[in-house]
Amino acid sequence: MKCPCSPEKDFENCCKPFIDGVKHPSTPELLMRSRYSAYATGNIDYLLRTTHSKERGNYSRKDLEEWSLGTKWVKLEILRVEDYRVEFKAYFIGKSGVEEVHHELSTFFHENGEWYFVDGIFGDQIYDF
Repeated sequence: MKCPCSPEKDFENCCKPFIDGVKHPSTPELLMRSRYSAYATGNIDYLLRTTHSKERGNYSRKDLEEWSLGTKWVKLEILRVEDYRVEFKAYFIGKSGVEEVHHELSTFFHENGEWYFVDGIFGDQIYDF
């Protein structure tokens, strides 16, 4: 199976070891890619586990499952990576049946040797960094 984050890579050797907890992403970009793959494969536990503990209460398992499983994930495009931020576009087909784009600048935090997702700024709110 090809990895959802990058069709040139095999899922087993790309994001699956992160999602399975065998390895930890060493950079914010790797965490971003593995979180996208977790959305694409419906792995809600990984999404919650890689969200910073201070932010987890802002996310509902039910909402994450609905968005993850009710969406056909088309592709991930990494636009910029700098320090602890990753700007990306996630292309998907939702309930409308029309391809849409989720454009976000995500912030990550490194704690106890691991990276965690903190929050994101969406599309038109993104500034130059």
